[in-house]
Amino acid sequence: MPLAAQDVFIKTATVTISVLQVNAKQMTLAVFRQLPKVDPMGGALWDWFFYDGETPEGLTERSEFFDGPLWGRVKYLCENQEEWLVWKYGELLVRWPLEHVGSLSYLPMLYSTEVCVREAQQEKREFRFWETNGKKFCLGKQITGGRPESIAAEPVLAELEAKIKKQEDFLALLKDKRAELLGWLRTELPQLFIAV
Repeated sequence: MPLAAQDVFIKTATVTISVLQVNAKQMTLAVFRQLPKVDPMGGALWDWFFYDGETPEGLTERSEFFDGPLWGRVKYLCENQEEWLVWKYGELLVRWPLEHVGSLSYLPMLYSTEVCVREAQQEKREFRFWETNGKKFCLGKQITGGRPESIAAEPVLAELEAKIKKQEDFLALLKDKRAELLGWLRTELPQLFIAV
């Protein structure tokens, strides 16, 4: 299908490029690498995970979760796609790998929740083993001595299943909120350029 000249036009667009400058010169890679590394979230990651307000239009409301004003993102190596968050910490300009924002509190939460899931699954396996081999085993404690009260397997298994489900749901919530945080940082913060 040929295009008619009246259907085609040229539109002029303007582009804004944000550049980090030091003393009126574009920041170099060597200077950027000298910026101290500080996680901007500190202990506020937990607050972010349970923030239930509406998604704000700009940075003003959600920026309260950070320890200082966020300036933007810097990506200086195209090969590994590593992005850095640049922000102001007191009077210092600092940086932190974007993928690791909040990781000082996220990773221990993630690890401990995964451990809880594995422990509950192991407890369930042990219960089934002991129950099927004629021994009564209730939530990690073997019932011994005399004639114990009868323990129905269904309530114990249901309790273990509920425990596992609760931990798996929390694990999924952690991962979803982490993805939401990283997505928000990537979409709301400007890309900053340095001289490489």
